[in-house]
Amino acid sequence: MDIDKPSLVFCILALVVTLGGAGLVLPAAMLPEAEARTYSQPTPAEELGEVDVGDGFGVMAVSELAYYYAANPPAPVGGGAPDAPVQRRFGGC
Repeated sequence: MDIDKPSLVFCILALVVTLGGAGLVLPAAMLPEAEARTYSQPTPAEELGEVDVGDGFGVMAVSELAYYYAANPPAPVGGGAPDAPVQRRFGGC
């Protein structure tokens, strides 16, 4: 396997720059630990308040929407009939 030296140097430098850049940027993108702990606990639907549903329905409580969704789940797309097979084509390069 013959790989010319400039290509190998480029690949190694590209990996070093990419991983080094990710290592420098990642700490700045992380949430503080206290804030991450508050987001790790789910909020009950009763505490979420109300949302404007629109289209003449007005403002509804999130818990009421959750109960309605649980009692009336959406119908499957296509009325339960099997989906048509997807025709896959190879696009190439």
